[in-house]
Parts: sequence; C-alpha cells; structure tokens
Amino acid sequence: MGRNIERVSLDFNDRWQDWDHPPTEFPQCEVCEGSGEGDSSGADCPACGGHGDIATDEERAAAEVPEGDAWQVWETVYGSPITPVFASAEELIEHLVAEGTGWDPPFRREAAEAFVREGWAPSLLETPEGMVMGAQNADRIHYDEKVD
Repeated sequence: MGRNIERVSLDFNDRWQDWDHPPTEFPQCEVCEGSGEGDSSGADCPACGGHGDIATDEERAAAEVPEGDAWQVWETVYGSPITPVFASAEELIEHLVAEGTGWDPPFRREAAEAFVREGWAPSLLETPEGMVMGAQNADRIHYDEKVD
C-alpha cells in the first residue's frame, strides 16, 4: 500500500475526478473459460478475441489510463488518482506542498521532491518515534533498503 507517481496524458485531467475505478477484471468468457484460446492450434477464442473476458472494446478503453508525459499521484489500494494531472514534475511538487493529495495533508518541500523523484512511497512507516506517513516523509526513507 502506498502512493505512486503515474505518468498519464495531460487530457486525463478532464476526467480523472469522475473516473469510477474500472474493474481490474472483466467477466470471464464462458466459451474458453477465460483462457483466450480457441483450439489446439493456438488460435484466439472466437467469442472473446483471445482476451479471455467478454468486455467490449469501449469498456476496455474506458478502463485504461492514457499514458503520457504528465504527472499525477495515485494511491495503490484501489489504484485510483488522488491529485489533478500536472504538465511537469515541478507543478506536481508545488501542488503537494500547497495542497497535499486530497487524502494526505500538505507535504514539506523536501519530502515532495523526494517522493516525486523516487516515484513511490509507502502509506505508513514505523519508526522509533512511532508511525509516520510515508509520502510526507519520503525524504527520510532509505529507498535502497526497501524490503519486497
């Protein structure tokens, strides 16, 4: 669980707040039982086109986050955006310092810079002083010591 920096298209800014957490899995194709295979020759299942599910192209497109050069913070539990989209890393840092993420309070500048540079931070960290929020303390995390 944590926060990620995602690189999305700048036009995702127009719809990110209304993005309703599309499913990570679509209903399974009953013909191929989700395998996507049509026959022993390795051909795609004719019912689902090899996807293994019965989603339409429109549903698939709506579930994909458009990749691009813009910057946005996502939380990893539900896989959803928690900041607007910004054209540059510096604009995102400024937003984190001024506003936080909507879920997280404003960041110290050093923490915002470290978080954006690393691209990830845990939700919480246990320290000798107690539990602290990870992204707001990203400048104090030793990323080379991450445990998988």
